Amino acid sequence: MLEFTLFIIIGTSIVVYIKTSKKNNKGTKKSFHKPYNENWKEETILKTQKSYKTSNEYKKQYNQVVGNLITIKDIAKHFKITQKNITKILEDLSWIEIKGKWILTTIKGNFNGARQKYNAQTKMKYVLWEDNILENEELVKKLKKVTPKRQTSTKTTYKEKIDKGKEYEEYVAKVYRSRGYHVSEYGKQQGVLDHGIDLIAKKQKEIVLIQCKNWDENGKWEIKHKDIKAFQTDARTFVEDKPLLRSCLLTARYTISGDFIHQSAIKHIEEMKKLGKRVDYEIVKMPII
Repeated sequence: MLEFTLFIIIGTSIVVYIKTSKKNNKGTKKSFHKPYNENWKEETILKTQKSYKTSNEYKKQYNQVVGNLITIKDIAKHFKITQKNITKILEDLSWIEIKGKWILTTIKGNFNGARQKYNAQTKMKYVLWEDNILENEELVKKLKKVTPKRQTSTKTTYKEKIDKGKEYEEYVAKVYRSRGYHVSEYGKQQGVLDHGIDLIAKKQKEIVLIQCKNWDENGKWEIKHKDIKAFQTDARTFVEDKPLLRSCLLTARYTISGDFIHQSAIKHIEEMKKLGKRVDYEIVKMPII
């Protein structure tokens, strides 16, 4: 049961008291007075504004002020170094501290955009960074000191190797033509189906099956005995498919651009010659332009 009391006029203010009463467990009436608050709307708005800070809209506005937050992994990816190295650099700059598996920010780190975070599920402390750290002069300067300068790669690409090989084949063909041979650029015509034979040089009844190698003379690659054996097999297979060539004087020849033939290959060639097999090698260097 509610009982309403009269309102009292004090000065220019009106205070309304609401008197309520109800029976307690013992059956007696218990009364209390609650003043009416005219400013309840304003207070509700203030409470809403406090809870508003946890909303997505607030987070967006927060990020516009402090910048988007990024991880150490993002920083490492941007500067093209490992995550371990960038963590060490940030520690050297005294921007973070490593305690066990925790990464803790320092006062200096906070000044440079660090934000301490905690994962309640994993119970791990970690640090996020404002994205303007990627342009931080102190960090960039430190990275230049500790990160070696990237050298321009001198590694030959696959296309360059193909072009280098074709150029050498054309030069060797020119050399044999100057010797009076009719030369067919078989490798260029057949592509991968050339059976390891790049050039076919013919003069009367003599036919030379040539495989060309334009390798670096000071490089790690060498022609070994297994390469000579493989070329012999390729040449034999090539002749078997062409019966008309069996009456010709056939030679399988490795033509190379430098002295990169292994002693085992030379020994094998000498043994084959003793057995009457026509297999040999020749060094034909390209002119230096």
